[in-house]
Amino acid sequence: METVWVVAVLVVSLPAMLGVAWTAARLSGVSRSWVRVVVSGALGWVIGFGLALWEAGGDLHERGFVTAGLAFSVVATMFAAVILDLLAKPGSLATGEEAGLFVVPHPLRDARARLEPVAREREIVRILRANGFGPLLGHADRAVHDADPVEVRVRRSLEQCGGMFVKLGQVASTRTELLPSKVVAELSRLQASAEPAPVEEVRAQLEADLQRPIDEVFASFDWEPLAAASIAQVHVARLHDGTEVVVKVRRPGIERLVELDTGVLLQLARNIETRTPYGRRYRIFDTAQEFALSLRDELDFTIEAKNAQAIAAELADVDTVRIPRVYEGWTGRRMLVQERLTGAAVGDRQGLAALDVDRHELADRLLEAFLTMMFERGHFHADPHPGNVFVLPDGTLGLIDFGNCGLLDPLQRDALVEMMVATIQRDAAALRDAVSQVAVVDRETDPEDFERSLAHFMAVHVAPGAGVDAAALTDLLHVLDEFGIRLPAGLTSFCRAFAILDGTLDVLCPGYRLAEAMQRLGQRFVAIAVDDRTPEEIARDELIANLPSLRRLPRQLDRLVTGLNRGEIGVRVSRFSTPEERAFVTRVVNRALLALVAGAWLLASAVLAVSDAGPGFSGDTTLLNAIGYAGLVWSTILLLRVTAGVVREGAD
Repeated sequence: METVWVVAVLVVSLPAMLGVAWTAARLSGVSRSWVRVVVSGALGWVIGFGLALWEAGGDLHERGFVTAGLAFSVVATMFAAVILDLLAKPGSLATGEEAGLFVVPHPLRDARARLEPVAREREIVRILRANGFGPLLGHADRAVHDADPVEVRVRRSLEQCGGMFVKLGQVASTRTELLPSKVVAELSRLQASAEPAPVEEVRAQLEADLQRPIDEVFASFDWEPLAAASIAQVHVARLHDGTEVVVKVRRPGIERLVELDTGVLLQLARNIETRTPYGRRYRIFDTAQEFALSLRDELDFTIEAKNAQAIAAELADVDTVRIPRVYEGWTGRRMLVQERLTGAAVGDRQGLAALDVDRHELADRLLEAFLTMMFERGHFHADPHPGNVFVLPDGTLGLIDFGNCGLLDPLQRDALVEMMVATIQRDAAALRDAVSQVAVVDRETDPEDFERSLAHFMAVHVAPGAGVDAAALTDLLHVLDEFGIRLPAGLTSFCRAFAILDGTLDVLCPGYRLAEAMQRLGQRFVAIAVDDRTPEEIARDELIANLPSLRRLPRQLDRLVTGLNRGEIGVRVSRFSTPEERAFVTRVVNRALLALVAGAWLLASAVLAVSDAGPGFSGDTTLLNAIGYAGLVWSTILLLRVTAGVVREGAD
């Protein structure tokens, strides 16, 4: 019988131990990995039941042995977890409403989610090591390809990884502010084409989205893709009314592949940022996160449809640019139906040469359209590469692919205008003030050093009175990055789009000078006309702009002087003016109060636990004793919860 009892205890020990470990982790308010939960649970289980066995005098059949063992194990597991935090690298503190809440675990689903990317990650790591990037991943090995230039090995690695990594390389080729020119040039060679998805899978997905057979929607459908890329492929079709359209279809199963690849990408980016000075300096992980977010938006074609419709409405008065019509009834997350634009893409040199058009005039129209989008409307096409810009037979320009668009709010547009005017006028102080309006400048940044760097940048890259080209904006981003200043996403998107537009303009009209065109066409956008005003006109305009403030100035001065005479003027200094400071003080006060309450509760519970007073509860235990025992457990848990948070946050 004794043997049966021992076996039964051993059989239930493992799941019970895991339950105790999970309970202790939730009570401590700290998020831990499963490995550390199991280790702390095993230690707590042994200690807890060891104490219960000692208290029972070695008798496993003693009444209350199991209950006491479980209670001791929970507290001992929390102690073990805190001790492990002191000895090992800390994890992440659960915050807010997530701390201590009951959440149903899904171990099988979690295990599958963790194991599924492993094969893909191992494949990518193997490719990177084979191309000589092992040291970035913590491997000291050398590869046979180390003799090749680094830019070639980067491009080859992305091609061999395939999938979303090719897309990553194409996006990275526009990040001239982050990458050396040789790397950018090599990445621009990455091909956007991919093998078409099987027709059966595409048909099944389309009919599922349309909820009807293909023939009921389209009179004809060309199953040979017009273009096939990593995310989607485009087919030509005809509606029953005779309208020719293009159908953009998301590749079947691509969403899960994107999820896997972006997860691997973020892990690699985190390793590179942790292990290399280059990664820390350029915040590679933040860049990877930005790419992952933009890629998720590209997977949803309803976003692209809304972008196309919004920009079409904003450019309705610009008759030189055409945006294809979106057929909303047939558009969803996985498919997009648009009017087909017939013409030659700017990247199609032979097709463009066959058209009888004035290329310089077309380049002016394209630039003016983008200046209108960027400076007047704020919503712009952020990927104007030569494949996305068409020249139609009537000489009109067409824009396609609105999956990547930028948005500038009025404050950002005003700051952008001021930045470009200050750059043209080579006014370093004005440029610094314009940047400060929309970017977060570290308080440790020396304003004078920053201004001197801006002045040097303008002296080197901007001729007196000349316009601003894409190279100057890229160099400006380099200067900002040196001081740890990052512009909002809208402005960085503008700079990248402007750099891409510069290359497209050069393909459309070889030798096109963007800086001169900006000086000639952009006066109404960037206020270059200021240079032509007389000092009297400038003074008059500034006086008119500040007239409301000037009218209030006498009353404000009178109130100030009166307050000084009466001794009513004082100075108040806020010691906790920033959210970070307020959050820090709030956290310290909350933890101090929590520790104080827990300590008082512990002392009171100890007094009750040894008291002889009160009505009987069970055997020799009084009701006050029972309340004291419960209070001892919960006050100990509360103190351990505070300790766990302090230890882990302090170690971080």
